[in-house]
Amino acid sequence: MDFAPTAEQQQIQDAIERICEPFDADYWLNKDREGGFPHDFHAALAQSGWLGIAMPQAYGGAGLGISEAACMMHAIAATGAGLSGASAVHMNIFGLHPVVVFGTDEQKQRWLPPLIQGRDKACFGVTEPDTGLNTLKLKTRAVRDGDDYVVHGQKVWISTAQVANKILLLARTTAVQDAQGIDGLSLFYTDLDRSVVEVREIDKMGRHGVDSNQVFIDGLPVPVEDRIGEEGEGFKQTLDVRVLALRRLEREAASFVGTHDFAAFRAADCERKTTVRTAWGRFYDLPNLNMFIGFALGPPVGSVITVTGANFDDPYANVAGGNPFPITANPNMTFPQYATWLTLPLDMKPWYSDQWNVSLQRQLGSSWMVSANYVNSRGRRLPIGDHLNPAIFGPGATTANTNQRRVLSLANPSQGQYYGNIISISTTGTSVYDALLLSLQHRQTKGLTLTGNWTVSRCITDLINYEPGQAGFALSKPGDPAYDRGSCGGGDRRHVANASVVYQLPSVATGGLGALTNDWQVSAIVRGQSGDHFNVTTGTDSALTGQTNQRPNSVPSVDPYKRAGNVWLSPAAFSAPAPGTYGNVPINSFIGPKAFNVDMGVTRSFRVSGQRALQFRAELLNVLNSVQKGDPVATLNSPNFVLITTAADPRIVHLAVKFTF
Repeated sequence: MDFAPTAEQQQIQDAIERICEPFDADYWLNKDREGGFPHDFHAALAQSGWLGIAMPQAYGGAGLGISEAACMMHAIAATGAGLSGASAVHMNIFGLHPVVVFGTDEQKQRWLPPLIQGRDKACFGVTEPDTGLNTLKLKTRAVRDGDDYVVHGQKVWISTAQVANKILLLARTTAVQDAQGIDGLSLFYTDLDRSVVEVREIDKMGRHGVDSNQVFIDGLPVPVEDRIGEEGEGFKQTLDVRVLALRRLEREAASFVGTHDFAAFRAADCERKTTVRTAWGRFYDLPNLNMFIGFALGPPVGSVITVTGANFDDPYANVAGGNPFPITANPNMTFPQYATWLTLPLDMKPWYSDQWNVSLQRQLGSSWMVSANYVNSRGRRLPIGDHLNPAIFGPGATTANTNQRRVLSLANPSQGQYYGNIISISTTGTSVYDALLLSLQHRQTKGLTLTGNWTVSRCITDLINYEPGQAGFALSKPGDPAYDRGSCGGGDRRHVANASVVYQLPSVATGGLGALTNDWQVSAIVRGQSGDHFNVTTGTDSALTGQTNQRPNSVPSVDPYKRAGNVWLSPAAFSAPAPGTYGNVPINSFIGPKAFNVDMGVTRSFRVSGQRALQFRAELLNVLNSVQKGDPVATLNSPNFVLITTAADPRIVHLAVKFTF
């Protein structure tokens, strides 16, 4: 194995050493004795363009990778700067990668160039008093007030807050008691307004060139446009693997000083081109209360008021007698005849899934990375509805006498008449999902970024649907869950392939002409996918048990995929089951039309002055105007059976102009 640095990395090391020559050991010794931020050192790196080594070229960065940035930090520390030198610029090098990964184009244009150029200095406000390492217990609140958030709280051990004019702030937008799991924290990058923020330096041993602080926030206004990504996703953003990797490498780079030479450091990290990762987790869910709403609205449990032709001025104008509320209960209310009932186990346990994955990543050259990922998810204790009071098939059975043939009606007609379909919920369902994800990535070089991935997956379950009132809520065949176990429906696709490309067009002119022709960004997304699994049903109660979500028989001698035009399946491949029997077509056993789509976009931002900017964007969705067919009508008794009657949107063009100030 060759532990020597690459030519590019050696050039980085040599360049950093030349910049650091004026900042010798005496300079850093004085900083450690006297304190004070090394503004001249920070400015020297900014003027040479090194603060943007890992930032995209489109915003003034060098567009290099993690290894190059880590080698740069090691070179800084090795010149005698140690942790003080590395910490003075680490926020510029690594801190704003959540913006690179999750920020909008407008945010990147507004925030990254000033940071790369050294005009902005930022601090990272995460840790708080009394929370330790438990980030999920952070108390600093950001409350939405119109177009702003108002922040109150405290942060501690915040580096460079004495000199920073910006803060990358993690704050709670959902109260701790209301948040679920890792949700409820949001990430902001905003001005550090010292009229409402007090910064107190913490006295410490060593590293005096970089201040550590307590930060007290009392009503800091943060514009909504300063929020990174979606509200409540801040914790996930800070744990993005790319951000973690950058921070880890930065720490390790500094730690090697005095104990390892550059070649050893490169062997440890810069040349670590193959990575294997694995993870496992168990995730619990609570019973969906929507399961039971439909059974609480009808008599005798509750009353239903139907209002037609309503308006806000007089909502009950068309209700006989006017406003019916409060409703007076009828003491003589009787149970409806043949009502639907739901039974629940008293010891219903929460359902859960076990999920695990293993991934193999390999760097190819300086710009490419390939990865293979296997994902497995197994659901347990999933709810299944079975029928306790089905109709019994026998001589003279028709759909007209279904309720009279139910088990309880046959046993006791006078009492059984109050019970129609009785659905019993049990948590005995299972599911399994397997997927292999292959991906290829090309990091941004010379303005070009490429990403491609292909997923092949399989999903098997016996969970049909757990919401009453929807088709397939309970078993198609009472007492036989195996009859309904099969492929997952509704979006279960075996193959999905995606490719995206972003290209920052090079500058071709100067002056006024360059202002119009330069800095355009072109992007495209290509997506191809196989059809999803769908279920073919009879639409009738062939078994005469009181259920309509039954399936037909297949005709062995006929190819079901004999197509013509909008006819997706051959109707001759299916036949209705004999009365009192169930069809042999497996659940979700047919595959709908595949899809192929290309979307494109063109973007350009025109800087007006200061933070004022004009952005133009054009989007072309479904550029090829290809027909995105929906699934066919899959009900045997429908006049449109096997016909495709739906499709996604044709070509759409969006033009937008946005002015930010």
